[in-house]
Amino acid sequence: MGPRAIEVERSDFPYRLAGRRAPDGPPGPHRLVVDARAPLAARLGVGTGELALGGRSMGGRMCSMAVADGLPAAA
Repeated sequence: MGPRAIEVERSDFPYRLAGRRAPDGPPGPHRLVVDARAPLAARLGVGTGELALGGRSMGGRMCSMAVADGLPAAA
């Protein structure tokens, strides 16, 4: 099996784009992760359960929490 292309999408939470250091309170960041997956999957032509979700710091926590709450993901 040869190399496989992997599509990556990077995004920022609104509080970071606004230049704030403190994140928005729940459920804001968690909801953004959940809501962002369907449009991404549609653009890539895959099912939402085929996406690998992750991030650094807050993003990683929000993705992990969303998957722990039952959000389908491949990784």
